Amino acid sequence: PIPSQRDAEFRAWFAWSNDQLAGCAGLTGRRLLRDSEGGYVGLVEHDSATTFARMHSSPEAQQVQQRLHTIIEDGPQADLYE
Repeated sequence: PIPSQRDAEFRAWFAWSNDQLAGCAGLTGRRLLRDSEGGYVGLVEHDSATTFARMHSSPEAQQVQQRLHTIIEDGPQADLYE
């Protein structure tokens, strides 16, 4: 959940993070979805689970996560689908 007073900052972070991660090998798409209650899901598409894991261990991803933690306390939860 994103605190309502941080919503605009979170959406700006997501747009910025798309730019930061755009060059990651295997990344084919990244979108922010909002549910009817105001919660968010980030849909991240990769060529494979391997390229997804590589992205998350990259310096760019670490920078993205650091900045996210200045906006929200808990980190995101990842669920993998094929």
